[in-house]
Amino acid sequence: MLLPDDAQDVKLRANPGDIKADQRVFTDVDGRKAVRVGRWIPPGGSSYITVSYRLPDGTFGTGGNLEYRAGVEHQLTINNVDLTVNVSGPSQPRPLEGEWTMDGDRASTRFLVSTPTTLALGFGDR
Repeated sequence: MLLPDDAQDVKLRANPGDIKADQRVFTDVDGRKAVRVGRWIPPGGSSYITVSYRLPDGTFGTGGNLEYRAGVEHQLTINNVDLTVNVSGPSQPRPLEGEWTMDGDRASTRFLVSTPTTLALGFGDR
């Protein structure tokens, strides 16, 4: 998973089991911050991995208008990956791309990743 350049307080959580993880945050060959986690899942088994991070105020905008975007790539697995994304911002978000559920200043989406997908939210007056 690639992380925004200013990602702070990166945390990884997963259900118990054999987890193979690089250092919590590393820089890939293209100079991007990333976190990589892998694990063996036995036939019929399931797994969850949670990655959370915080962004400094004003990371994605100016003048009170912010935009948050995340790109998701399809993984080469037998079953499509079930992905949940939760974003909390400084105000009530507006969906720009993807199907979102809003609850105050928090937006959530959940879907099976079967194709490359872009998610986006706007915050502010735009």
